[in-house]
Amino acid sequence: MKIKDELLDRLLEPDEENPAVRYFAQHDLLGKPDQDQELIQAKAQIMSSGLVPAILENQYVGKR
Repeated sequence: MKIKDELLDRLLEPDEENPAVRYFAQHDLLGKPDQDQELIQAKAQIMSSGLVPAILENQYVGKR
């Protein structure tokens, strides 16, 4: 179905602000296994951009 394909394509696009969307689209919608290199890269991106690093930094700064 064209709409589903377009939506999935959009969810799979890299997004610096919310990389978790790409990870969960690959994992939950496409069913990629945890050992898949593309999935591993998407998961690593969560820890290096977007909200997660900002939250962790704020936690660290708050404990100083």
